[in-house]
Amino acid sequence: EKSGKFFEHLSTIHKNILLEDNQIKYKVLTHKYVIDEVQRRNFNNNQYGARTNWGEKVYVKVDNGTYMVLNIPTGNYNFDDNFPLKRDIIGLEKILNTIPSLISRKYEGALFPVELVNGIASMSSYPSAKVLERYTEDKMKKEVETIYTY
Repeated sequence: EKSGKFFEHLSTIHKNILLEDNQIKYKVLTHKYVIDEVQRRNFNNNQYGARTNWGEKVYVKVDNGTYMVLNIPTGNYNFDDNFPLKRDIIGLEKILNTIPSLISRKYEGALFPVELVNGIASMSSYPSAKVLERYTEDKMKKEVETIYTY
């Protein structure tokens, strides 16, 4: 995540997370932590995360200038307030070992693969007026062809 409540929360607390010997620090966020510390709301029947498919949140700090919020799957959703634990996050150790080699310094908390995909997929990379013009020309051409073939 590059914005939103979780990123804002991490950006306020990351300075308090001290790194030792260039070790990555991380925190798996339990549902209780999310409700109490990030969302700062009272418990209600809409349990955090019960209606999403994105996985659970993990805060990661790689170095003093690089921190990020990850969404990592756990499999089936668990309603327990103390879920997830470290062992519930699928592939956590492999992910944490891989992240340092994927860090981009172009954007805060960016990873190269995500940065590259965003660059390719972003409409702002193309002159939007030209894209719209080509789309409407193509649609109009097909409409005219359809009308004249009947």
